[in-house]
Amino acid sequence: MRKHQSKINMFYVLLFMSFGFFATDIYLPSFPAITEYFSTSDSLVKMTLFSYMLTFAIGPLLFGPISDHTGRKKITLVGLIITFVATIGCYFSPSIYVLIVSRFVQGIGTGIIAVTARAMVADSYEGKDLAKQVSIISISLPFFTAIAPALGGFIQEAYGWQAVFFFLLCFLIFILLGTYLTTETLKEKSDATLMDSFRGYKTLFKNAPFLLYGFSTAIPIIGTFAYITSSPFLFQDDLGLSPIEYGYLSLIFGAIVIILSLVNVKLLNYFSLDFLINVGGSLIVIAGAFLIFFHFTGTFTFLSLYLPCVVFFCSISLLRTNSTSKTLNQISRNFGSANAVLFTSQMGFAALTSFVFSLIPQNDGLVLGICFLLIGLLNFLIVYFAKKEETKRNKKPKQK
Repeated sequence: MRKHQSKINMFYVLLFMSFGFFATDIYLPSFPAITEYFSTSDSLVKMTLFSYMLTFAIGPLLFGPISDHTGRKKITLVGLIITFVATIGCYFSPSIYVLIVSRFVQGIGTGIIAVTARAMVADSYEGKDLAKQVSIISISLPFFTAIAPALGGFIQEAYGWQAVFFFLLCFLIFILLGTYLTTETLKEKSDATLMDSFRGYKTLFKNAPFLLYGFSTAIPIIGTFAYITSSPFLFQDDLGLSPIEYGYLSLIFGAIVIILSLVNVKLLNYFSLDFLINVGGSLIVIAGAFLIFFHFTGTFTFLSLYLPCVVFFCSISLLRTNSTSKTLNQISRNFGSANAVLFTSQMGFAALTSFVFSLIPQNDGLVLGICFLLIGLLNFLIVYFAKKEETKRNKKPKQK
């Protein structure tokens, strides 16, 4: 019976974790249509992504420790209700500004859901069982993020952009009803005060290797959101793809991430984490160099934009998964706080990237290429200093 309940919990944990990213990607094919509907600018439509990512990033830092005291299920329900109300606001938005505010509130709710879902996994499993569940989640999440734009493209083409948010409302109702099938996973509430839980962050911010390798986990996120913010307009407005055709691209990119995640498991038997992280960074540099090269040769076609993006998405599994492993290897406790720091930093960089790219007009892949090139080179620098700090830390005598 307990094993059966664990499977039910994990099924809904996967839905909780995926919904925030699903809500990010499903409306991307609707960007041009939203621009036309509200007679507004591309930049303001892109701001709906930034406002969402901003609160999606910050929420976990606040609600992670709170869930240690009140329980995961109660906080999850609060997050779901906030998300549901905000999604209604998105559906009925009379102006682009109301849509921006509704997405801002929606991000608060999905941020809560994301952090409690991560905590539920850590509550329920340990050791090798925990590693197996994390692997399943790591492979499953790209599937949800891949099908979201494809599904959103179909809904946009058939029914319009409001129907995308109506679909999210239906999805939320399904998740809300299923929440009652889950059980509370927090076995013992923390005896420490709420302020003591927040003080756990202080130790992490003194750990240089943790912070540096943690920054490396954000590199693929920066590139991904540079693509997400730019690509709806580049592929649809500039290259003439339909919303459905644009959505199909995400299916391909998602398949690449899943396949490379499986390949990465095998590569770990032969190569070090640092080597694979550098391979991932090299692929990002190559993708950026190609986009810049195509710009200066006056080549802007579907293939000149698409193929470098394929190279970039090949880097994600190698860089994100292995950087996360290196980051968590730097600590022996405070894993809940550590996951909140990683999630918030990653989504924070995602929000910042979407904001910057919402302000930059683009008509080819040059800006995206420069972004790829710079973050790929930055990754080499980060790993170099992280390795030095890790070596220095390991040489220090342990305190008795």
